[in-house]
Amino acid sequence: MAALIAATREETVLTEAFGADWPDAPHRVLRVALEAAERLRSEVVARLGEEEIPRFSSMPPSREARGEVMAMALYAGESVDAVTEVKPAAAIVAELMPPAT
Repeated sequence: MAALIAATREETVLTEAFGADWPDAPHRVLRVALEAAERLRSEVVARLGEEEIPRFSSMPPSREARGEVMAMALYAGESVDAVTEVKPAAAIVAELMPPAT
């Protein structure tokens, strides 16, 4: 999460790399994730419980992921610049919705 908050649009890259189970589908990720996955020697990047997540899987990390999560698909569009903090969804909806009259 911190990587997304700190990222700028220049730190994203359009790639098909994280397409092991999503072939021929361009997607935008943080460049650091792509570089970390390319450097990784293991074919297993992380685990979710007993499930192994292969390197270049399209699965993004979750709180339960253990391992090299920075080498997982950290999806981020060019508008990542606008992400400046983590908020509960209810707070974001409240900001977007006008008060009831």
